[in-house]
Amino acid sequence: AAPDIVKTASGASLTNPGNAPSEPRIKIEGSGDFWVAIGTQLMTFEGVIDGVTVDTELMDVFNLAGTALLNNLATMDDFPTLASGANILTWSGDVTKITITPRWRNI
Repeated sequence: AAPDIVKTASGASLTNPGNAPSEPRIKIEGSGDFWVAIGTQLMTFEGVIDGVTVDTELMDVFNLAGTALLNNLATMDDFPTLASGANILTWSGDVTKITITPRWRNI
């Protein structure tokens, strides 16, 4: 498995070396109301205490420990994927760190 990718500044780029979109696990550390975007895929969150984990593979949002569902705090059109090639990660609000488990795929 690929190592986790840690980003601490909005506007960072990450590159999917695979030839298919990946279904990442995205651990977002922050609180309050904020949004996170991967390219044009927008996720908004309201009333977060210490952070959330968005698991695209499972299609669920959890607390950081992974012990409680927090789907009610998240709004998004669809769970985000990482396209082949470059992906820009941006956010607004009180987000301190994002850790991505990329789950790269080749088909």
